Amino acid sequence: MLAAGCVQREGSVTLRGVVKVLLKGGRVGGREFLMGQKAAEVVAPLGVERVPFEPGVSRLGIDVGGVISLADTDSGGGGLGEKVARYVVSDECVTAVRRLVGLFGGENVFILSKCGVEMQRTTVAMLERNRFFERVGMERRNALFCLKRSGGEFKGWERVRAGGEERAAVGECGKGAVAKEVGLTHMIDDREDCLRSVRAEAGVVGVKFEGEKGWRDVIDCFGLGAQKVRYFVFDLDRTLLMSPEKPAGWGLGWFDSKASLAEGLECRQGPALERLLGCVGRAGREGEAVKFVLCTGRVAELREEVLEMLERFGVDRSVWNGGIFLRPRKGLVTSEWKGRVVAGLVREAGEGGELHMWDDDEGVRECIGQVLQGTRGLSSWSVMDEFGGNATAGGSHAHG
Repeated sequence: MLAAGCVQREGSVTLRGVVKVLLKGGRVGGREFLMGQKAAEVVAPLGVERVPFEPGVSRLGIDVGGVISLADTDSGGGGLGEKVARYVVSDECVTAVRRLVGLFGGENVFILSKCGVEMQRTTVAMLERNRFFERVGMERRNALFCLKRSGGEFKGWERVRAGGEERAAVGECGKGAVAKEVGLTHMIDDREDCLRSVRAEAGVVGVKFEGEKGWRDVIDCFGLGAQKVRYFVFDLDRTLLMSPEKPAGWGLGWFDSKASLAEGLECRQGPALERLLGCVGRAGREGEAVKFVLCTGRVAELREEVLEMLERFGVDRSVWNGGIFLRPRKGLVTSEWKGRVVAGLVREAGEGGELHMWDDDEGVRECIGQVLQGTRGLSSWSVMDEFGGNATAGGSHAHG
């Protein structure tokens, strides 16, 4: 439904000329359009037009060149590979994609990029160097590549790199065919020919991204722009769960090993587990804008083992709608790394948002408290031990 006073022109649906939504059919401005036809262009104030979305069903694809990376991965030319390899993904991009992951669910958000074989490997290396997957909560196997913008027939997958999870479509296959194969319903891309491909070949709603400030408008058209968010952040070991103790003979590497989370070892409910489940239940009943975050010093290689262990105690992985953060590599100081995670969440919470954290480690709590004391905009924040005590709190109207 268009707002009164919206202007129609031939082309695509546009928000302030920055975000363009290519509709997959239906009525626009009193006119009927079939899938594959061009819709009328609608110039509307931000916050008026919303992209159609169905929780738990919709699946999102995001281009890399010109969107995640403002260095185009598909234009060719000397030095391009080096430019992409050195590219630093912006905090604004990471924040926006993480919020989209929270909306769609990590298993329903994909990268879909058209580029050559060598650039596919370069792009994956760039994303790895930026810790993109871990920072936004995406699955690596959802990084998809193809050799054409449109056309072709999907024939299967091959690995982008040996031992990696990222996948490329076999042969001369375009974005539309890949989008149809994985069931995309939405696509963010900077090229209209690619958006026409996914719309015509897979019935996908396309959002055209333009310019360095495009993420703000993308977030707005998904209805996330003005939302104030309450974040509840939980540590794992000795907080949510009393995980298996280190056996005799193990050195410092026990908690970084898969053996430490193996089935059959004794693992008990931790002090904060009931609090987590209670908060989840209340948020579901009240319909609050609440995000639950798992932030553990366990290394990223143990992600599946951590989630499976929590599931045994009744915590489904879908609970973590605000993100799942595991230490990206050994050697990182856990307190400093968690401080950076929390700083990113504060930016996402927005003016008037809240953040509350439970962690058994006093050093971590001290570090997080210092981070939060240096921030502005939160209406309330607190850092507590695993029992909900020893709280440090603040904010414009802090409460204990």
